[in-house]
Amino acid sequence: MTHYLKAKADGETFDRERLGPQFEAARAKFGNKQPMKDAPGWAEYKEWREASGYEAVMDRWDLMTQVEGEAHTALLRLPAPDMAALRWKLEQTFDDDGEIALWSETIALTIRSDFQRLLIGEAVA
Repeated sequence: MTHYLKAKADGETFDRERLGPQFEAARAKFGNKQPMKDAPGWAEYKEWREASGYEAVMDRWDLMTQVEGEAHTALLRLPAPDMAALRWKLEQTFDDDGEIALWSETIALTIRSDFQRLLIGEAVA
């Protein structure tokens, strides 16, 4: 959990300090719709992305989101040690809008196994 929370916090800091400002700089220079490849203005936009460090920021962001995602998935795949951990895992199965966010049958089966194991303990306690 420590690894996941650190990755998540690092990502939030990076978003706030580096990614957000890069997006704002791109909007300030090119508007809300940046040029697409082979469209008018693409060469200038591409040159700006490389010169401004935008590409490096995006590459770093991709890596950070991958690390956070892998840590998150690893936690969800581990057996929950107690009901608090199971409750956390269940909360992770829904998006902010309430839609189901389970993306892995393995994770769903792990949560089911957690329920079966921990609820028996709860019934006895």
